[in-house]
Amino acid sequence: MHAQQSETSAATDRIADATAQVRQSAVEHPLMTLMFVGAAAFAVGALWKSGRRPSRLDRMRAQMPDLDTLYRYLPKDYSRYIPKDYARYMRDYLPRSLR
Repeated sequence: MHAQQSETSAATDRIADATAQVRQSAVEHPLMTLMFVGAAAFAVGALWKSGRRPSRLDRMRAQMPDLDTLYRYLPKDYSRYIPKDYARYMRDYLPRSLR
């Protein structure tokens, strides 16, 4: 029991020393501390974003019909204006973000 208490007190002392050093560094170098906190927040945010579900645009694209099936929704008299390779033709006119 005595050994466990000495290990606990040693760990507590190390944590107190590390906390004191961090506080001293923050007081001496406030801009460096802010840059470090900003970099850490950016890294955590990037990791959080990479593990998230698909974006709203990706979910909306998944619900849209394929370009090959869109011609079925047009009236029959417009079919003479639709090129044979309709999907490639429409991809040329879509914004790059929707391709």
